[in-house]
Amino acid sequence: MERERVLPMLENILTSKPQTFSKGLEELETHMTSVLPSYQQNGKLNNIDLGIRNERRRILSEIKMLRDKHPNALRTEQEINQFRGDLVFVKQMYERIIQLTSKSSVPQ
Repeated sequence: MERERVLPMLENILTSKPQTFSKGLEELETHMTSVLPSYQQNGKLNNIDLGIRNERRRILSEIKMLRDKHPNALRTEQEINQFRGDLVFVKQMYERIIQLTSKSSVPQ
């Protein structure tokens, strides 16, 4: 679910101007840290809530790695292309995971 929610935002960043990459990542981080719906019962988190939280942490970690790897992604055309390439890789990875999980959830 979380990766599906992130895909349109990643696409928006990819199709935006390089000057807005940083702002796009900030918005994505803000989106991923927004308040979670609670699926608590008897004061305990259930597996759905834990899964959502863990996936958001993974996504935030990947965004941080992108930021750390490309602190100056706007200086040269080469840096811009490297940043886009890494972002495309993350997006494609999410798409493959979504595709694999949707195939595995189909009853046989």
